[in-house]
Amino acid sequence: MSEKEYDLLVFGATSFTGKLVVEYLNENYSDLKWAIAARNQEKIDAVKAELSCDVPSILLDSTKIEDI
Repeated sequence: MSEKEYDLLVFGATSFTGKLVVEYLNENYSDLKWAIAARNQEKIDAVKAELSCDVPSILLDSTKIEDI
C-alpha cells in the first residue's frame, strides 16, 4: 500500500461551508497535511488568497468519474 499524499482533502472548498472548513483548518491545523479541491481554479485561487491559505489545490469535478 502506498503512502497517502494528504491526511484530508476539502472538496467543495469554494462553497460557503467549504470556505468555513478551509478557514478553520488553516487557523488550527498547521501540522495536518491537507489540500483543497473544487471545480473552478479561479475560485480556488480566490479562496486561497482571501484566507491567506498556502495549501495545495486540486481541480476536480464530481460529475466526471475520471476526476474522482
